[in-house]
Order: sequence, then C-alpha cells, then structure tokens
Amino acid sequence: MCEKMKVLGVSCSARVNKNTADLLNLALETLRTKGLQTELIQLANFKILPCQRCDYQCLYHKERECPIEDDVPKIWKRISASDGVIYGVPVYSGTIPSLLKILFERSQALTPEERRKHPQVTGVIILGSYGHLNVLGALAPSLMYYPLSKPVGYAMAIGWEKAIEKERTRQEVIALAESVYKELMLQESKEGR
Repeated sequence: MCEKMKVLGVSCSARVNKNTADLLNLALETLRTKGLQTELIQLANFKILPCQRCDYQCLYHKERECPIEDDVPKIWKRISASDGVIYGVPVYSGTIPSLLKILFERSQALTPEERRKHPQVTGVIILGSYGHLNVLGALAPSLMYYPLSKPVGYAMAIGWEKAIEKERTRQEVIALAESVYKELMLQESKEGR
C-alpha cells in the first residue's frame, strides 16, 4: 500500500533550511497528504569528499570498496531505500552544485547489490536565476546511470529570494509532486504490491 512507499527529498544546496529546502518541503507535504512517507535530507549536513588519487578500487577490485571515509555511503543507502526521490538543485555558476556532482561521481563505487532492482521514480526542482537548462543537461547522464531513475519531470523556480512565495513556483512544485505520486501508484499496481 502507498503508506509503505517512501519519497526522499534531497536538498543539494550549500545552505541549510533555505529556499531549496522550502520547495522540497512543499513537494513532500503534498505527498504526505496522499499517504506516502517522506523524508528530507540536506547534503550540506553531511561530510562529502570528492574522488581522490585512488586506484579505482570501486571499479576494478573485487571488493569494490571506496577508500574514502565520509558520509556518501550513508546517503546512497537512504536514496536506494526510497521508492522515489526529488532532488532540489540550486543553480551554482550556471550548473549543478558541487555537492551533487560529487555524490553522483561517487556512485560508481556502488556494488550491484546496492543498486536498485527497478527504476526509481525521480523528480527535480531547479532553483536559480540562470542556467536551468544547463542543470537539466548535467543531471541527465547521472540520473540515467544511477539510481536507474525514471524521471517524471521537473519544476523550475526562477529567482532566489523567497521562491516559496511565488504562486507559479508553488504550482509547479505541487504538479511535480503529483507526477511523482502518479508514477509511484502506477509502479505499485504493475508490481502488485
């Protein structure tokens, strides 16, 4: 039943509890009213280190372990355990923020057991003043690679200040949440959960 399904909101902003988190919370609240479990994580609250001078243990060694000790494995575990994910992506320097880029780059260390068995319903909220299409272009390869996503749409919030107060932005975010919900219900009926 849908009350056992979970959607994770992932704020990729370097700022905690600001515009990106506000928009994600609006999407998650929309899904909670439909009976889904939700959770918000903010990447800025985690220790996330970039790939660094390793010998590609994550790709070529039998153990496939990443030698970096940080919170990235914990984050991927939470993402992988969710039925759906909505990424909140602010536009930094005309593209995705470094926290998200590092997270996706580090996904190559995931073992086949850690990858999802079916496509994960995925939505994206993009927030910024310019570079929205660059963000979509940068996200596409990563979302296709991991977590074998099934993208259902995106919402664009133009501008930075108090984006949650703009009615058009609110409607786009709610519509994205509705799309995530519909796809999850379709998946649930196909899988006979």
